[in-house]
Amino acid sequence: MTYDFDTFIDRLKSYSSKWKLMEAGKPNIPSGVVPMSTAEMEFATAPEILQGLQAYLENPGFLGYNVPTSEYAESVLDWHKKYHQLSLNQEWLVPTPGVLPGLSMAMQLLTEAGEGVIIFNPVYHAFNGITRNYGRKIVNIPLKEKDLNYSIDWEFFEQAAQSEQNKLLLLCNPHNPIGRVWKVEELDRVVEICQKHHLAIISDEMWQDWYYGDRSHHSMLRYVDQIEHLVVCTSPSKTFNFGGLKVASTWIANLGLRQEFIKMLMQRYYFVNIIGLEATRIAYQQAQPWFEAAKSYVWQNLELVVSFLNELPRIKTQLPEFGYSVWVDFRELEMTPDELTSFLIDNAQIVGTHGSSINEDGNGFVRLNIAMPRHKLQESLERLKSSLDLL
Repeated sequence: MTYDFDTFIDRLKSYSSKWKLMEAGKPNIPSGVVPMSTAEMEFATAPEILQGLQAYLENPGFLGYNVPTSEYAESVLDWHKKYHQLSLNQEWLVPTPGVLPGLSMAMQLLTEAGEGVIIFNPVYHAFNGITRNYGRKIVNIPLKEKDLNYSIDWEFFEQAAQSEQNKLLLLCNPHNPIGRVWKVEELDRVVEICQKHHLAIISDEMWQDWYYGDRSHHSMLRYVDQIEHLVVCTSPSKTFNFGGLKVASTWIANLGLRQEFIKMLMQRYYFVNIIGLEATRIAYQQAQPWFEAAKSYVWQNLELVVSFLNELPRIKTQLPEFGYSVWVDFRELEMTPDELTSFLIDNAQIVGTHGSSINEDGNGFVRLNIAMPRHKLQESLERLKSSLDLL
């Protein structure tokens, strides 16, 4: 089947949160400008998924309360075995209404208020937000950066791990927004340190399918025998572009912890919706060709963007190892976070995700989502070039 990734769909009136945030930031933004912020693709959902859901809606035609089916569970297990060479135990799988609810509940079970949660920054902003919201202490371990290449500060990490007050490592694997796919040697060392100092680990692996080239994703699920309290969160939403369905898998091998997690789910009446479960089954069983085509298209977009941006003065970036965003370094412009935001929105009409929204480790950086029709991406790049020429 041939897939169309070139048709532009103006979603300004579709109540997309991504587009509505752009409209709120710049009410008079010209028609046709595509936001480059929230991590969802500007491509229509895979036809296999839409057609499968349509068939489901027509037969049996009920949208009542449902429990996850064995076919749903088998599709999740089969995908992880086929795509990641992971043979997982179905008992470990807990369907959850999104990665962030699973992550936040696990954090509450594994830590007490006031205890430390180790986070490698800059990272997806919700990591710091959730930790702060639940009264845990953020133990910030800034990643070491040289020429946009990031690595873990092992000495600083081990020092933090030694503290009895710090109970948990909150890991982003792969690491958003810097574009790193952690090598197996790095994860081995992370596990060694956590095991040595009795740290629990929560690993957000939502981007696990989006690796490129000779990189491959190494799941923390390979370490269930080494880390007693390990929680891994995955989801098809980034892979198949249906984040609004709020469906994820929380993997917990430890029986006691899994029972407490399920108990908390029930207490909070957190249930996965019926359409999310069915979309997951259809996607994993039928939509891999669409995903592979989308990934190929996005990779060409990434090559275009990186080549273009690195020809511009005073900004730089590099190809990510996963995903559909580039982490762009604007530090040479010497602008404050507010000045950089205004420059990009008012002059280039570019709405990205600013590193300053994470913490000071992200100052001067902007994550740009490039998963859109190529001609719209080229328009955005040309506007940025014209704006820089005026500085």
